[in-house]
Amino acid sequence: MKGDFTRVTFDAANHFSRVLMQQGRVTIDADPNEQAAILLHYVRTLARDLIGPCGGPVDALGFGLTIDSSARPATLTIGSGRYYVDGILCENEAPCSYAGQPDFIPAEDDPLLLQLDDPTAQAFWLYLDVWERHVTSVEDDRVREVALGGPDTCTRAKVIWQVKAVARNPPAGDANAEAACTAPLADLVSLGGARLAAELDPGQQIEDPCVIAPDARFRGPENQLYRVEIHDVSGDGKSATFKWSRDNGSVATAWLNTEGNDLVVASARGFTAGAWVELLDDRNELLGQPGVLVKLASVDGNRLTVSPAARSTIGTAPSANVTSSFSV
Repeated sequence: MKGDFTRVTFDAANHFSRVLMQQGRVTIDADPNEQAAILLHYVRTLARDLIGPCGGPVDALGFGLTIDSSARPATLTIGSGRYYVDGILCENEAPCSYAGQPDFIPAEDDPLLLQLDDPTAQAFWLYLDVWERHVTSVEDDRVREVALGGPDTCTRAKVIWQVKAVARNPPAGDANAEAACTAPLADLVSLGGARLAAELDPGQQIEDPCVIAPDARFRGPENQLYRVEIHDVSGDGKSATFKWSRDNGSVATAWLNTEGNDLVVASARGFTAGAWVELLDDRNELLGQPGVLVKLASVDGNRLTVSPAARSTIGTAPSANVTSSFSV
């Protein structure tokens, strides 16, 4: 979640049951955020224990799949209702087509869409991909406080569900039904267990703890939650491009238009010349794809001027596009 958080303190291994406020103490955003995380962990764990890894109510069971072969092209419809995946509630208020999901737009060459008119050509496994998306005022302007003139306040977390398909290619002669059902899961990308270790430059010896090197760019007593992401992985899988940001990548603004080498944005606050920024839109984020990294040559008003060498890669600003600031 790319928000301006002091820190993220929830850890299920602590087995904390609640957060208790004390009088006369400093209160920071991490406290109510951890309280919400404790309750959410309890509710989802309870649902997982009672329902199992997946399931739904008999009277409102959602995500049933039907094919209308009479339509041209044929249509795969996802039914309305509720369903639980690993304790997470997924809700589909109204039936929708596979190609018209609220938070997933398949590519034009999606194999399932191409095969709907001839279902005998290729069999597919369909699965429900569920995750949480961080929603700020950049993605949804309704979270601003309109009574105070529209300042940015809190953000939201939204459950995203996406019905996806993978081609079914069972091993020849495999009569094991369980193996046939679990085989497609082996090809899906799961969450990794990688960890990051950081340390000070061992070559710098600072004896006075009150002295901070100028190039550390520390400007005050505020907390800075650092965010590190893998931007892209090489074809051989042995090297990767990393991006990192102070303040958890929370310096973000809406990208409104492109004029020459200038990006016209809603607000340039927090952006500086020489910094790298990532250009991405809703489609990138919902598909789990990285955006385009460009370097800023200058910042003037609501214009971010990028290096001319990157002009061919930035294109024009589509609707609901987001510009996030990343140092690399």
